[in-house]
Amino acid sequence: MSAYEPQGSNVVQKQGALIAAALAGDAAAVMQLAQHRAEFDAEARQGSMVAALLLAKLHEAGFGGEKSETAMYAWLMWAGFKPTRDDGPDVRQELVRMRSHYSTTLPESVQDDAFKLFGKIWSPTAIYMDNRPRDGDGNVIREPVDLESLKAEIEKIPGVKWLPE
Repeated sequence: MSAYEPQGSNVVQKQGALIAAALAGDAAAVMQLAQHRAEFDAEARQGSMVAALLLAKLHEAGFGGEKSETAMYAWLMWAGFKPTRDDGPDVRQELVRMRSHYSTTLPESVQDDAFKLFGKIWSPTAIYMDNRPRDGDGNVIREPVDLESLKAEIEKIPGVKWLPE
């Protein structure tokens, strides 16, 4: 049984036992929680870490909607940056586990798209422009940096010095 004890009188508190089961990996509990997806969305936006984590799990499994690595990773980012409540140690441990796993296994293009979605969750009216060049798979093309040239350019700026290594 999880040590998680939800705070407040909201869907997170009402579904505490089901949430504990879902966090422990119970697929049936995750499926039941999918019925409350809209409520979890509202709770996550209002600061519930467990609601954001559950939204990530719902998108990861495709329960209550389509399976989406982009949405899953965006909610994992949200859970790590925005929440102000419902962040018990077992919830935080699962968040760290999932973020560690997916930050190393998801393609950069999915992570880039998740970052854009994260921005839209944060500010739905924001416009995100990304004009970085991409390869055929949609990954950002990262040019190697010539540190000597960069150092020379920086040292041309009056009053600015390159930091010693």
